[in-house]
Amino acid sequence: MARQCIKCQREISDLASICSGCAEEFLSENIFGLVCSPTISSPPIDRYREDSDPILAIGERPGLDLNFEPGKKVIEELESLKLEEMDEKRYERVERRMNVILAELGVPKHIDFEKYFYSKKEAEVFSQLYYALEELENEFEEERGCSSLYLRIANLFYYAYKCADTGLFELDFRKNITDDYKEKAEGFYELSAQIVEDESEIYPLRNRAFLLLESAEPERAESFFEEALRIDPDDLESRLGLIETLLEKEELDKVENEMDRVIKTAEEDPQFLFLRGELARKRDKWGRAIQFYKEASEREEKKGFVPAMLSQASLFLENDMSERAADIYEMIVEIDKENIRALNGLGISSKAQGENKEALRWFNKALAIDSHDKDLWVERAEVLQEIGNYQEALKDHNNALEIDSGFERAQEGKNECLESLNED
Repeated sequence: MARQCIKCQREISDLASICSGCAEEFLSENIFGLVCSPTISSPPIDRYREDSDPILAIGERPGLDLNFEPGKKVIEELESLKLEEMDEKRYERVERRMNVILAELGVPKHIDFEKYFYSKKEAEVFSQLYYALEELENEFEEERGCSSLYLRIANLFYYAYKCADTGLFELDFRKNITDDYKEKAEGFYELSAQIVEDESEIYPLRNRAFLLLESAEPERAESFFEEALRIDPDDLESRLGLIETLLEKEELDKVENEMDRVIKTAEEDPQFLFLRGELARKRDKWGRAIQFYKEASEREEKKGFVPAMLSQASLFLENDMSERAADIYEMIVEIDKENIRALNGLGISSKAQGENKEALRWFNKALAIDSHDKDLWVERAEVLQEIGNYQEALKDHNNALEIDSGFERAQEGKNECLESLNED
């Protein structure tokens, strides 16, 4: 199956909307072009400024040689950098200026990505700043550089790896660009850690550890969490990250030991309660797990703690309580209308209750957000088989196999569809 690229009309896979050539051309000019959001963080007057130009506001910083002009467009400031006139001293000042620009535009040292909201113009500034930094590094590769600047750039690449909307791309290109984002993030975290100005600074280590945990590399993540904790044994985020890593590795006794270290200081922390629920679940104490998940969600002041809500709902599904699962999934969708796991869960819950039409509606919504999820295609295919639409179900199984040619569940479903169609 195929359709046309929405930009150049070249024939491409039915799973994509933009061909790899057009996607590569776009990203070559704006590498962070996929991270912008239509909603912008407070103040409210800036809530919808996606088409505005970021403006410098900090002015001169005495003693640091940061001679910005308040009111000047950031992109103009970047364009004013003259590499051909650069020497080592000016190189240091320029990197400090770049670091302040990123800080002013809301790129912090930590990785609370729920607060990473950027306009289209801001994403363009990030990209142009990165390209300028690349030129600087090539010209002054022996110089020390700015640790905080590298850290913020690494965070942007991590954010792009985790949150960039790559669902329109072809499969190979999607994997290549996410791998590239991760590789660049790791590279800048490494640079930042090598030249960190403050020996107590653990952000490059801790952020990199979370990136590795995100990319299913728990062994490597564990080593960086441990290194961060050697610098600051009381850092709760690193300790909770290590606990999550050990849970991934099924080292449950170690998990309990690590939890004992922080239970007095973290007993009301939503993430800690969620991880206690995960441990109880792995110990087959599902009633206790649900209690922890519920408490974790209730501790979140403004909205439920989504990871705990997802785990609670999936646990209900596992125990044939689809109606209770659906109630929680619906609450999650109210918080995050594009949460794939919640939409998929609503589809599965509806299917379990025999509501095939409703199940198809939820799976369609999920696939409209991410057409590269093989499980979604198979879930929808099985509903279509249930109502006797074997031709469409066959297409869905084929889509799942295009994503993963060794997906046994899809291959079995495909064979069943072929048998039913041959009987007809």
